[in-house]
Amino acid sequence: MEYVKLNNGVEMPILGFGVYQIPKEETKKCVLDAIQVGYRSIDTAQSYFNEAEVGEAISECGIPREELFITTKVWIDHYGYEKCKESVMQSLEKLKTDYIDLVLLHQPFSDYYGAYRALEDLYEEGKIKAIGVSNFYPDRLSDICLFERKVIPAVNQVETNPMNAQVKAQENMEKYGVHMEAWAPFGEGRNGLFQNETLVGIGKKYNKSSAQVILRWLIQRGVIIACKSTHMERMKENFDVFDFSLSEDDMDEIKKLDSSKSLFFDHQDPAMVEWFDNIVKSRRQNEDCRKDEKNWYRKERIMDKKVVGIVTIVVALCVVVIGLFFLFNHQELKNKDSGNNNTNDSKNKHSSDGEGAEQDSNSNTSFDGGKVLVVYYSATNNTKGIAEKIAQSLNGDMFEIVPEDIYTSEDLNWSNPQFRVSREHDDESLRDVRLTTTTVDDWDSYDTVFIGYPIWWGVAAWPVDTFVKANDFEGKTVIPFCTSASSGLGRSGELLEEEANGGNFMEGHRFSSSATDSEITAWLKEIGQLD
Repeated sequence: MEYVKLNNGVEMPILGFGVYQIPKEETKKCVLDAIQVGYRSIDTAQSYFNEAEVGEAISECGIPREELFITTKVWIDHYGYEKCKESVMQSLEKLKTDYIDLVLLHQPFSDYYGAYRALEDLYEEGKIKAIGVSNFYPDRLSDICLFERKVIPAVNQVETNPMNAQVKAQENMEKYGVHMEAWAPFGEGRNGLFQNETLVGIGKKYNKSSAQVILRWLIQRGVIIACKSTHMERMKENFDVFDFSLSEDDMDEIKKLDSSKSLFFDHQDPAMVEWFDNIVKSRRQNEDCRKDEKNWYRKERIMDKKVVGIVTIVVALCVVVIGLFFLFNHQELKNKDSGNNNTNDSKNKHSSDGEGAEQDSNSNTSFDGGKVLVVYYSATNNTKGIAEKIAQSLNGDMFEIVPEDIYTSEDLNWSNPQFRVSREHDDESLRDVRLTTTTVDDWDSYDTVFIGYPIWWGVAAWPVDTFVKANDFEGKTVIPFCTSASSGLGRSGELLEEEANGGNFMEGHRFSSSATDSEITAWLKEIGQLD
């Protein structure tokens, strides 16, 4: 393990284990597993509602308290001086400890000034070994560091991954002696991060996964990391990043992936602030961060669509008027030249119809279906091949459903009741498969969604069921398709529709793994997706 020295001299492991969205009933085991793997830094928060379970693991793990580094975060609902102080004392009780190594303010909203003063006093009392903030943009971080502040934040935990590298933010933090800590180092797998060619290619050089490359890239930048997994094998993989170093060329290549944009949300967006106000109330009632409404941007995007739609109509009308003007003048000139209006009208009409027919026959876009997304899960790449052909035929986008715990060929041994897919078949409660991400960028913009999957025990593969439950299909046309050696869709499409929130589900289709382009095209024409 490598350590960083915070601005007050406290040493903190550079790689930690986070428990965000781990259910209470699983938290204790996951933390114990992480400690067994070698993690000594555990990151929780008041709003995760699993501090008590983290505390149980701390007290039972057998590791001396001074060898562990525990972080928690004060939730917005507990901001203000008195409420913050009281909430930290409650966190101490839940965590079963006399002190907390690091306490952060979770979000830069509401009365964080009063809350920060409370942390300063608790720090001076010895209840907290270091204090800091989370999700503070450079301007707010500068504010909390200046104006004769008694204690400068030791850490600012922000979204940091190859797609949002936070280079400028890190420079600003270093100016004040604040260490940057990364949440979502893997970006929840968004934008195909785990399959990114640059990361995969660099990983092959060192015999490491793309995830390990990401963690090593952060470590070499001096960024503290909080990463999560509920599976011990993945915990071990994430921990196995201290035996190699990336070259300067590798670091430069990864740097090129940076878009300087969040993969999640913008804290400076007024709609984001309103969303957090609602989340405060939701978590107060549900005591479960997993029940957060994810579509905070839905209203804004709908409004954006309306504005774009109005502008598009106005522009289109202008184009039509200008086009008719030039067409009229052009026609008048031709009529004058030929002296035979009727003949020329007939020829021009025939020519126009012919050009239009030729253009339509070469068009490969979705027919009356709007923007198309092809979602798929593929255990053996058979479904992936069909999905790629559909997307190519319709100029559609693709989204791969990726389980956090990938199914291996051994898992898919149907005849052995000891293997994973058989256990899940026998116990439906095991079918709620965790995915790297269920969120699709620009989800609201898609009108037609194809969903592809292999058939498992007569139903859609369980990861697909998890994805369908997590998304709102209201207003979308949903077209299932499967790859199966013999059976058809069966009830799989109907079962997905029962699980889905809204959506107009079509009957769907079964393909063999060797389906040809012409077979796929014929089906797309049959269902009205190609002209």
